[in-house]
Amino acid sequence: PECGSPFRLSEARCHAKMLSPAGKLDKKAVLGQRIAFYAGLCLLILGTFAPMLLFPQAASLSIFLMIFCGSVILLGAFLWKLYYQKTWSDAMLLAGIVSGTIGAILILI
Repeated sequence: PECGSPFRLSEARCHAKMLSPAGKLDKKAVLGQRIAFYAGLCLLILGTFAPMLLFPQAASLSIFLMIFCGSVILLGAFLWKLYYQKTWSDAMLLAGIVSGTIGAILILI
């Protein structure tokens, strides 16, 4: 290299990606997918467990129902991901939205 210090090829590629416009767009896309995945995961957990935490008298019965419901939602999101060839972040966000909606309906009823 021009500066005289050794470097690895992977470091040079990483540095080039950080400076190029396409690399910056890729970084934003990855960050957006990561945010969507974790937001969906939080919504899934919240939608699954919030109804049973708000109604402790029915917790013994509802724990199995809500875990079953969350599992079915995850399975549906997984099948949706496979059929429509979507990313994991899209599938988790869909599962979170569905679970959050069902949890909100159960809380309101």
